[in-house]
This record gives sequence, structure tokens and C-alpha cells, in this order.
Amino acid sequence: MAIGLPASGKSTYFSKLNDLETVCGDTIRREFFGDEGIQLSDEFLTARGYDLSSLTSRQKEQLCNKLVWDEAKEKALRFLKEGRNVAYDGIHLRREIRKNVIASFSPYALIHGLYFVTPLELCIARDRKRNRTIGEARICELSRFMETPSLEEGFDRLETIDQYGQRVSLNTR
Repeated sequence: MAIGLPASGKSTYFSKLNDLETVCGDTIRREFFGDEGIQLSDEFLTARGYDLSSLTSRQKEQLCNKLVWDEAKEKALRFLKEGRNVAYDGIHLRREIRKNVIASFSPYALIHGLYFVTPLELCIARDRKRNRTIGEARICELSRFMETPSLEEGFDRLETIDQYGQRVSLNTR
């Protein structure tokens, strides 16, 4: 499971590993909405039977995000049950979110957390160079939610990765 800010190097790191099924929210967004940059789609929600009349834009975005990550979790579980190695690629900034994912996956695999500690300024600079940017304000906002991961959350291994994609530390249970 990846843990880190947008543009911290998570997807790049996973792309260099072999024998690994990568499950990523951006890929699911592309499948659902036709573009990984789309955060909400009224058309998608309506086609799935949701009544949007009483929902705010923020609530619709939260619902789309929930559906994306529900699909990602289902896909990852299918791969794990087939005995495949899975990279669960997302930001996973909050402890509560990580614990939920760990609880879902731990019956099927050892859970290896990869904590990307790329400096905020470098994440912002990398984001500016992407085709699809998140923006400095959003990355700064997300950085305020980052909770440092620990083995106590349920990880079997927790590795810290620096801005160069190199291991800084490895802790195991």
C-alpha cells in the first residue's frame, strides 16, 4: 500500500516493479469517467441509479470517490484471492483509511506499506510538470491531513521511501 502526497513518486516507483498488479484510483476514474482527472460525473451517478436532486456538488464528488475506491478495493481483493501480488496505489494519508484497507486485505496477504516522504515543495514542482495537475493549493491542503504511518496500524512491513525512490528505513513485525 502506497502512502504519500500526490506527485511523491508512488506510481513511478510501482511502475518499476515486476510481477505486480497495480490498482490505482486514477485508472478506475479513467475506466468510469473516461478521464483520470474527472472527480465527479452526474451522468455516471445517474446511470447507476442515484438520485442527484438533493446532493451538493461536494456530496456528488464524495460519492464518486467512494465508488472509485470501492471498485479499486474489489479489484485488489480479486487479485489477492488469485494469489497475485498487488500494489494499492493511492495517497492513503489518514490512519483510519489505512486501517480499513489493511483489515480488508490482511486475510489474503502480508501488508507492506510504502511511505513516500518526498518534500512538499518537490511534490508541487513535480505536479506542475504533469499533463494532469492537481495544483499547489490542493497538494498543500492534502499535506495537512498526512498522518505518519506505523506498524501498529497492522502493517507487516513498513518501508520509508525518499524522493529518489530509495529505501530510507524498513520496519517489520
